[in-house]
Amino acid sequence: MYKIKDWENHFETAKTKTFNRCQRLTFSNDLSDPHFRRLVRGHKDGYAHFGIWVAICEFHSSQSKPRLGYLTDDGQEDGNPLSTSEIADLIRAPEKMVEVALERLSDPYIGWITDERRPCDDHTETIVGDQSSSLSTPLHSTLKSSYGDKTIKKTIQSNAQIEFEQFWDIWPKKIDKDKCRQWWERNKPDKELFDLMATNIAAMKKTPQWENPQYIPGPYKWLYGKRWKDEISKIDPEPEVHYFSDE
Repeated sequence: MYKIKDWENHFETAKTKTFNRCQRLTFSNDLSDPHFRRLVRGHKDGYAHFGIWVAICEFHSSQSKPRLGYLTDDGQEDGNPLSTSEIADLIRAPEKMVEVALERLSDPYIGWITDERRPCDDHTETIVGDQSSSLSTPLHSTLKSSYGDKTIKKTIQSNAQIEFEQFWDIWPKKIDKDKCRQWWERNKPDKELFDLMATNIAAMKKTPQWENPQYIPGPYKWLYGKRWKDEISKIDPEPEVHYFSDE
C-alpha cells in the first residue's frame, strides 16, 4: 500500500480538514528543492513523473475526509489498497509510466511516497507463514474466503453477480462494466448499502447536474469514491423505492 508522506503537513490546513472533498490543491513553488530536482533530472521521463505525482495528490484530495495520504479506495488506512493499474486508470495515465513513477517517488532518495504494502493485497489469496501470528482484519477475511466451504463461496459469488446486475440496470451511464464488477466482487456490498446506493442514484437522477449526461460520473469512479455518501440538496421527497429484492 502506498502512502503520500506527511500529507497532513504539506497539503491540509485547518480549513481544508473541514471539507469533505477538496476542489483545489496547493503545491510548493520551490524549484530548488533537492527532492524535486532529483525527480525531474534523474530520469528521462522525470517531468512526466512529476505530473503523475501531482495527479495522484489531486485524486487523493478529492476523496472523503479525513485524508491521511493513503492510496486506497476510500483514502483510509484500512481501505483496499489501489493497485498500479487502478491508480493509472483513475489519473488517466499509462500504467507502465505510473509504475516507474511510484518506484521513484517511493525511493528514499526522493521520498515523497512511502511503500507500506501489506503481506497480502487485493490480488493475492495465498498466505505463507504462521497463520497464528498477528494479522490485519482484511487478511483474516481473505483467509476465511480462501479456505471456506466451496458451496457457500459459490452461492455468495452468485448473489453478488445478481446484485451487481441490478445496480448496473439503474445506473444511467454504461461504461467500465468489467472494472465495476471487479470492485463489486471485492467489496461485496450488503443489502443496507444496496438501498443506500439505489436511493442516492434515484435522487441524483432528478438533480440539474444529472439532467445533462455529460455531467454524470462514470460508475467506476462513483463506486471507488463512495459517492453515495455525498449529500444531495434540493431534492423533493419521493416515496421509498426498493430496487433490490430480499430473495
